[in-house]
Amino acid sequence: MSSERVEVYGFETDDIEEVRAAIEEALGVAFDAFDSASIGGYYFAPFCEPHAELTLRFNREPEPEGGWDAGEEGLAEPEFPSHGVLLYVEWRTTDHGCRRQIAAVTSYGELLAVEE
Repeated sequence: MSSERVEVYGFETDDIEEVRAAIEEALGVAFDAFDSASIGGYYFAPFCEPHAELTLRFNREPEPEGGWDAGEEGLAEPEFPSHGVLLYVEWRTTDHGCRRQIAAVTSYGELLAVEE
């Protein structure tokens, strides 16, 4: 199944554990922790499987060896520098009731971008 839409939610905090717990409670999901060389530590959970997948991560890339070059911030989403934690919702369906459930996330953060 290919992705139909990706929504990016942002949280104005660097406390990923607090955001993780709030989303787990609000959506009834359980995130699993992973680590990636390209994006660093992150959390992943299916949501209303097979309709969507959730990826929760910091809004920063892992620091390269030798540090960042002058002017680089290392943000995953540089257009949203005040949002320290990001939630990517990758939808696999265009019409299902779970799409309305995700609105619970806006109690903690805000919808920043939608990619079709």
